[in-house]
Amino acid sequence: MNEVLTGIQRDVVIQYLKTELPALTISGAPQYEDTFRLETGSYIMRETVIIFPKSLVPLWMHTIKSEVTVSFYFNKRGLHFDSVLQTKGDSAAIGIAKEIAKTIDEEVFDINAYHGRLFYNIDKKGTKKPDSFVSCVSNKLFPLFSPFIWQNVSFDDEILFFSLLSRYSFLREADVPLDLAALLHQTGKMLFFPGKRLPSASPFPYGACFLARDLDNRAPFSDALARVRDNLHILADCVYVPISKAPRASVVSIERSYFGQCRIEDYAAKCEFQLVYLVASAYLSQYPDKKAGSVLGRVLPMDILYISDMYLCLGCDLTTISLTERQEYIFEFRAGIRVITAKCIVMAVLVEGSRVSVICRFESLKPEDKRFLYEKHYGAMLQ
Repeated sequence: MNEVLTGIQRDVVIQYLKTELPALTISGAPQYEDTFRLETGSYIMRETVIIFPKSLVPLWMHTIKSEVTVSFYFNKRGLHFDSVLQTKGDSAAIGIAKEIAKTIDEEVFDINAYHGRLFYNIDKKGTKKPDSFVSCVSNKLFPLFSPFIWQNVSFDDEILFFSLLSRYSFLREADVPLDLAALLHQTGKMLFFPGKRLPSASPFPYGACFLARDLDNRAPFSDALARVRDNLHILADCVYVPISKAPRASVVSIERSYFGQCRIEDYAAKCEFQLVYLVASAYLSQYPDKKAGSVLGRVLPMDILYISDMYLCLGCDLTTISLTERQEYIFEFRAGIRVITAKCIVMAVLVEGSRVSVICRFESLKPEDKRFLYEKHYGAMLQ
């Protein structure tokens, strides 16, 4: 079958549409809730025109004409065509294009991509079943081994992003003085003060936060930091983080109650766990690709959104796999020729619409693998 169907091949597909009336997925502009479905029996065919009630069309498409893509399966093979949706009175119609194309999954090999497998069937001895896994692959929108999480996360729906943080984590959008927001965004650092003053030493293995020595007059931002230092008493929380790619100069904070009577050396691990929620929430706040795949029933790989020597974050469609909080899994990670295999436990499950993201904690990393991931994650800062 050619990638584009015309002539007799197109006629065969049109006859199939007329007789079987399969479910159709209608996709429009991605900045809106861009997809709706016509289930079997919800439309009729007249010649080469699909006709259905206008009530099935989302409000944003209630215009005279809207460009759309129609996707469906024929003999388990994904097909699609571009057309125009038109409405008149109580009816809507889409004409079948002269060309119907095969849906091709975009699988571009990237030598810098990372791969893995999540094994979900583990026996009582903790041994994985070799055929019970879901493939995992890195996502170019979420660069791995970048500890400055807040500088990289991006999202399409800002309101949803902050709503998810509020719903699932101890992170909150913070209302801070303008000079503090400006300082955080200009430097890309977070403000961290576990007591009533800036720390003299950082608990983080990289230059994540301001230190007392940054008040030195030789630092380009020392004057601004001094003004912030003088007003620490008005801030309710003890960690403030800029969201660099937010449309506004947004800042989030971690609720002070989350840390409790935490030792200074434990702040880094507790902070990292909350910061991974930035990645998990950003993934769910991206407009999903709702186009039909090339083969009916194919399980798409999970996205590896974040990995360090302590935590792992994955994202996928709800139909890919059902993951349970506090459940153990085995994760196999491939970085070049190195293969890392370790147990992980699901610490958080975030769900929005048809997608899910999970945050896992590694439980059994070998010392050499833990060191590899640590140096890989913080390497640029340790050199």
